[in-house]
Amino acid sequence: MTIHTPLGEGLHVPQVRPDRRWIRFFVKHYSYLVGIVTSLIIIASLYKIDLVLMVAALVAYWFYLAFRIRNRTSPKWAPIYRSVPAQFIRTLLLIAGVSIFLSHVYANTSYLEEVKVDTLWLLYLMAISVISQRGSRKWFALTLLIVIISLYLVSPVEGREIFRSPIPITLEFILKSFWLVSLAGLTYILLRYMSDAVADMNLIVNVQNHIREMEGKFLRTNNELDEYEYLEKSVEIIKGDLLYDHVNVYRLDTYDQELTCVAAACPAGKKLVEGKYSVKIAEQESIIGFVARTGQAHATNNTAKDPHYLPTPAFPKTKSELVVPIKSRNRLYGVLDIQVQQSHYFLDQDLKAIEILANNIGWVVDNSEQFEHINWINRIIEKIAMPIFTQNHLDDTLQEIADVAQQELAADLVMLYSYDPDTHEGVLGPIYAGQPEHAELLQHVSRENDNVVQRLIDKGEQIYCNEDLSELELDKHPLFSPSPTHRATGRPTFISREGIKSNVIIRLLNNDQCVGVLFLNFKKVRAFTFWDKRRYFSFAHLAALAIQKMHSQQHEIRLEMTDLSKRIHDTLIGDTLGLYKVLDSIELDGKYPRKEKLRSLIDAAKEMTDRLHNDIRYISGLLEDTQTNDLQVELDKLSIFFRQIFKLGMDLKWKIDPAYLSPKLSRELFLVVREAITNAAKHARATAIGINGNVSAGVLHIRVTDNGQGFDPQQIRRANGLASMRYRMIELGGDFNLDSEPGKGTTIDLSIPVKKNS
Repeated sequence: MTIHTPLGEGLHVPQVRPDRRWIRFFVKHYSYLVGIVTSLIIIASLYKIDLVLMVAALVAYWFYLAFRIRNRTSPKWAPIYRSVPAQFIRTLLLIAGVSIFLSHVYANTSYLEEVKVDTLWLLYLMAISVISQRGSRKWFALTLLIVIISLYLVSPVEGREIFRSPIPITLEFILKSFWLVSLAGLTYILLRYMSDAVADMNLIVNVQNHIREMEGKFLRTNNELDEYEYLEKSVEIIKGDLLYDHVNVYRLDTYDQELTCVAAACPAGKKLVEGKYSVKIAEQESIIGFVARTGQAHATNNTAKDPHYLPTPAFPKTKSELVVPIKSRNRLYGVLDIQVQQSHYFLDQDLKAIEILANNIGWVVDNSEQFEHINWINRIIEKIAMPIFTQNHLDDTLQEIADVAQQELAADLVMLYSYDPDTHEGVLGPIYAGQPEHAELLQHVSRENDNVVQRLIDKGEQIYCNEDLSELELDKHPLFSPSPTHRATGRPTFISREGIKSNVIIRLLNNDQCVGVLFLNFKKVRAFTFWDKRRYFSFAHLAALAIQKMHSQQHEIRLEMTDLSKRIHDTLIGDTLGLYKVLDSIELDGKYPRKEKLRSLIDAAKEMTDRLHNDIRYISGLLEDTQTNDLQVELDKLSIFFRQIFKLGMDLKWKIDPAYLSPKLSRELFLVVREAITNAAKHARATAIGINGNVSAGVLHIRVTDNGQGFDPQQIRRANGLASMRYRMIELGGDFNLDSEPGKGTTIDLSIPVKKNS
């Protein structure tokens, strides 16, 4: 590979990636190599002079070397041992040891008489090499000064004298000092600025240039950045330029808390991408999971001994692995995984270089996500703005909002409630989107004063994110504790019966007034990010605006209905009565040639006028809807009403003591029975309806039967009146049973446990 960043003349920089095996060998065994060289210097200098001293020096030195290697790899002492101050103290001890050793050799042996060239002073290079590995130039200069002073103090006074002093400075001392400085400087340069490390740096620069060139091509096009195409090209560049065996990117799914392989640069890795291979962060130990949990890079040069390593069938020969988090602005997006089929492969500069590349990738992914978020906002505005500028009904608008929330916010089940703060008419809902386990229990206009929705209407935070509901004490929670109805009936709450693991509750506020509550329910434990919460807030503002617009439209409709009601009473009823009297006053004598046919047409017109009159009276009665708390009185009025208007045969048999009926129970039962009678009269075309009520063994029973045309119960839709009747009974802790067949009428049985004066 060509190097595009020349470093000047004289330093050999390989044009291809250096052989990492030799680099790793020298780095790993550096201490032993220095020990061997040092031992050779001692042996060569003393084996003819003093064998006992030579052996003692070698034993002492290798004992020191073993102690050093042990502490360097000790988890407890390694951080302290590797610090610069500790290394400097170690350097001083080495200088002191070498100085004592040299003083003894020079003073107590015939070493200087036996050798022609003194080489023992080279032992000072051990101390200099220690500080050369980690120390700055200041530490290195200080160490070199201490070594020269020590050498001056222990060197024998021989040779030509240059400067007079208590200990004369000789030419031999100056030459030794010169060689120490030269050799130490060369050691420092070689250790701190190795040519192979520079080659790695150039390779990294090339990789960055290639990736930036690719990014520029994306930015110069008008198309949206395809994140997965970008990641795929990035890993191919890293693998091709840095000569790794396998390079993969695992993308973090914050909702499911798993890492999924989304990009790979080798055939085996591409199969993982196609199969959507993933690793659970919490449930499965692996290096990529460990890095995702801690947010810190991790490198291993021996996977067999790494406790975090998880073998992958796609890469059975992996012996070294390097995993770096892909982050931007302290947010984790995934990990960059590099695997090599050679042990002891990675150096420190590999880790630093790959971290730089991973940060660059994280920056691009973050920008891509921000751009996608802007597009998401535009989609939401387009979808929710549509009902704002159209004449939809409130139910249709709520259903559109719920459907959009379920689709765009990735929830399993969405529940939406509406509340009009101007009329205080109660909560409408839920409108839902998704696939609930018990859809029949969701069709209900909430009237309970102590449920989670009512608790949120008047107060609370705008948004609640509950990542793991199992960690909450739901029975005692201020929002999720069971309502009195749930406690009385023992019926499970929504969270337990639908298996909800996480949820988000959003109060829909407009001008600081709550116009609804949105529930995003998830059937897996989720982690909600900063971007998720931004989306929830954006969606909440738009949804509240749409609901408020529909409330305003409903107010206008109510005003129109009030005006219509007056017209019905003042005009239509009178007009129909007048029309009926006109038709009834027509007398036909024998002068009309088609008297019989004309008479039949007049009778038909009178019958149609009579039906129109009854329908208008029925509508007027529903508009008035003045109800007392006495259920039997209301049913009597209802029977008379339907008998007079629809000419139905009404048979009411009532044997229920009012002491069993609370005002709320009477209201709910009346609405259920009225719905059943209305369906029979207007849809089933019944001519006779029976209502039978009694209490037996602490259970209240009401049966409503009709002789209408019947229907197939399987054709019930989720938004019709029958579902509402069923849900009202379930909310009361009772049972709702329906029996009907086409052509055989309909029977509805209601039952609910009751107590006197409860």
